[in-house]
Amino acid sequence: MNSSMETQVEELLRQSRAAPRGPTAIALAEEAVRLADSARDPQLGMLARGALIDAAGHGGRSDKMLVAFAWVLAQCDAGERKEPLFHESTWLWRYKWVGEHVAEFPHITRGQISALFDDMELRYARNGNSAKPVHKLRCNACIRMGRLEEARHWLRLWQDTPKDWKNDCAACEADALGQFQLALGDFAGAMQTFAPIVEHGRLRCAEVPHLTYSRTLLPLARDGQAERASQYHEQGYRRIRGNPDFIEPVGRHLEFIGLYGETAEGLRLIERHLTWLTHSGSPLEHLAFYIGMRQVLAAARAKARGETRRLRLPREVPVWRQDGVYRWDELIQWADVELDKLAGAFDARNGNDYCARRVKEARA
Repeated sequence: MNSSMETQVEELLRQSRAAPRGPTAIALAEEAVRLADSARDPQLGMLARGALIDAAGHGGRSDKMLVAFAWVLAQCDAGERKEPLFHESTWLWRYKWVGEHVAEFPHITRGQISALFDDMELRYARNGNSAKPVHKLRCNACIRMGRLEEARHWLRLWQDTPKDWKNDCAACEADALGQFQLALGDFAGAMQTFAPIVEHGRLRCAEVPHLTYSRTLLPLARDGQAERASQYHEQGYRRIRGNPDFIEPVGRHLEFIGLYGETAEGLRLIERHLTWLTHSGSPLEHLAFYIGMRQVLAAARAKARGETRRLRLPREVPVWRQDGVYRWDELIQWADVELDKLAGAFDARNGNDYCARRVKEARA
C-alpha cells in the first residue's frame, strides 16, 4: 500500500472523529473503509471500521455498526495477524454496543440473538472478563422483545454477578436498571433508581440524563405528576434534539406531548425530526417514533377546526405533497400502516403480541 492511500484514509478518519455525530461522520468513515478495502490492507480496514463502528453507533445507524463489527470479528477469528488490533480483546467494549442494538432488527431471529450473546459471553470469559455486561444486554434484548419473564431471569443474574472494568459507567448502569424496572412494572423502584440522575444530578455521561428524562415522562404523568413530567420533557428534549441517534427518545417525548402537552409543539417536533427516519437504521426505534407521532396527530386532529393542516414535511415521506397541505386522516392512516407493518414483523420474530399491544394502546 502506498503512503498516499494511507494518508487519505487517516485524514478521512480525522475528519470523521471531528464531525458532529450523525450522517456526515458516518459518510466520512464509510469512505475511509472503501479506500482501505480498495488498497486490500487489513490493518487499515480494521482502523477504518473501528471509526465506522464509533460513528454509526453514536449517529443512529446501528445497522451499519453491526455489519462493520461482523467484519472485524471475522478478521480477529482468522488469526492471521498478531497485532493488538486483530485481537478480540481490543473490540470487546464495542461488542456491548452491538449487543445493545441487535434486537432492534426483526430479520435477526431470536436464535441468532441468543447465539450472539453466547459468543459474547465466551469471548469475555476467555479474556478474563466478567459476564455481568452480557447478562445486562440479554435482559435489555428480552425487554425489547417483550419477553419479560426471561428478562427477570437475566436481571437477577446481572445484579448478582460481580463487576469489573468492562462494565458501563455508574450513570449508564443506573439508567439501564431504572429502564428495566419500569418495563417490569416497578415504577417506585425505577424512580428511586433514577433519582441520582434526574433529581440530584450526581450521575452524568454522554447519554445520561438524555435517555433517562424521556423514560420518565409517561410513567410520571400517569402517576399524576404531569407537571414534573413537563419539566423533565423540557430538560430532556434540549439534550437530544441535535443527534439522530436519539430518534427513539424523541418518539417518547412526542408520545408525552400527544397525551399531555401542546399539540402545536408536537407538530413542530414532527416537522423537525421526521427526516431522522432516513438517518436511523433501527426499525424498533422507528416504531417508537411512529407511536409518538401518531399520538400527536390524533390529538391535533381532535383539536383542529378543519380537516387539513399545512406542514413542512420532507420529500422522503410517502405522503409528501408539494403544496404542504395535508389531511389529518391521511397522515394518521400513513402512521397506522407503518405501525402495523413494524409491529407485525417484530411480533412474528418475538413470538408474542407485545408490539401490537403497544400500538393498540397508542390508538386507544
